[in-house]
Amino acid sequence: MDIVTLWYPLYMLQGIIKAITAAVSIASAVALIPLLPILFKTIVKKE
Repeated sequence: MDIVTLWYPLYMLQGIIKAITAAVSIASAVALIPLLPILFKTIVKKE
């Protein structure tokens, strides 16, 4: 999207896309937090 703003001043759209991307990233990180103990138990069992 950054390359498009070189030709067309779509800064509002660029900001909205970046905000959506940030929200999805934060949601993914929060969703993975409960899975960490399961992951660590699996790693310990393999050793």
